[in-house]
Amino acid sequence: MYRSKNCFLSLPNSIQIGDNLFTFSSIELFRKLSVNAKIHKEDFQLALFGNRNKQNVYAGRVFDLFDVKRHDVIEFGEFVRLLSVFHPKASEEDKISFAFKLYDLRQTGYIRQDEVQYLLWNLLSSDIFKAFCFRTSTTPM
Repeated sequence: MYRSKNCFLSLPNSIQIGDNLFTFSSIELFRKLSVNAKIHKEDFQLALFGNRNKQNVYAGRVFDLFDVKRHDVIEFGEFVRLLSVFHPKASEEDKISFAFKLYDLRQTGYIRQDEVQYLLWNLLSSDIFKAFCFRTSTTPM
């Protein structure tokens, strides 16, 4: 809510453009991550993991899902389109479709056992997962 001289103006937390729902904070996030209105893979990884150089399978997969045009950068339209999947009002179908695409490494329309094994192995061997397990195993109940 914005207040100006006894006048209250209620601004929406999110807007819809076409099929895309996004918040104003997503615009700010894009501005912070982008260089020349484009997000490069290294900057995306830095934002997620605090490291440009360490490869992460999930970060790579998410980046690839954002990069619809397949030109190794994420433009604003691509960013908003996919980020809208995470909006609370996004449809369950869109969220399931995103999750499926995340695990369908070969983009065949099927998730094979070896794809699940590969992703789980990478998750279980990741520093983030190890840190989470260590933190939760040392936290008293």
